[in-house]
Amino acid sequence: MECRRIPAGPVALNRKGSFMVRYGTAARDIRLQNAARTGRAARPRRRKKRRGRLRLLLFTAACLCLALFGAAQTRPALPGIVSALVYPLDLGDAWDADTEAALRALAARRPEVWPMLDDPAAWPAEVAALGARNEEALGFVLAYPSLAGATPPETVAEVEQGVFPALLQWDERWGAVPYAGSILALSGCGPTVLSTVTCGLTGSGAWTPAAIADWAQSWGYATESGTSWELMRTGCEHFGVRAEELALSETTVFRALEAGRPVICSVRPGDFTTAGHFIVLTGVEDGLIRLIDPNSPARSAALWKFDRLMPQIKNLWAYSAL
Repeated sequence: MECRRIPAGPVALNRKGSFMVRYGTAARDIRLQNAARTGRAARPRRRKKRRGRLRLLLFTAACLCLALFGAAQTRPALPGIVSALVYPLDLGDAWDADTEAALRALAARRPEVWPMLDDPAAWPAEVAALGARNEEALGFVLAYPSLAGATPPETVAEVEQGVFPALLQWDERWGAVPYAGSILALSGCGPTVLSTVTCGLTGSGAWTPAAIADWAQSWGYATESGTSWELMRTGCEHFGVRAEELALSETTVFRALEAGRPVICSVRPGDFTTAGHFIVLTGVEDGLIRLIDPNSPARSAALWKFDRLMPQIKNLWAYSAL
């Protein structure tokens, strides 16, 4: 068929909807007129457009699914018994009679306690009770009104690889940081001992007790009763250390400590707590065990017989750097 140019001119429509283009060929004009009459040529083109949009939507959805799957793979599995809730801070209001009586007795030989008795509203009940039962923490307790809401430091300063710093949960640097519905000074023994282990094994001070507490809450390892054992078992890998659950035997524990592997213990009521607590065993000296109690420098300074510790230990994990 011979094709000829269509002369330039305005677009024209006839009664049936056929149209002419400004430039084109006779063959194209005929095809367009047929398309206008039958509507058959335009439909596949619209279908192609719809198919293109559908393919784009499917491709976008696939990319989103892959991204979400990848993010899920980087998140450690959460224990089934905990949730990722951040519990509201509750430190109590009015002091009980025992707390007030203990603080009055303490003030008789520690005059710096009197401001607490003169203005009890400035010290929540749980914080005041800490000072009443643990004189070692009195400095933190007295400073609490100025510490609440303060930003904790980004690093632990006293870090040397192979040396385990005796970090305290009620250290003024992070003791007032909210954790598990309370504050680190009262319920942060878990993040504190894990920070001690991480600092000593990795030589990095980036994972402070406050940083570990924040991560543990965000990923569901903190409950209203404290820290889940799962943080010690598996969550610890996020900080660059690996845990091995140990059998509770003197041979096993001494072998781990002599190999330079600290051992975190979950302990029941006894020498260290009236409820539940975490301590970390750090070495052996003259057949006795060195340990760090994040709630007591005095207990951390003592050497302990394994037989004294054994009945108090509920579970224990030895650690090494990844």
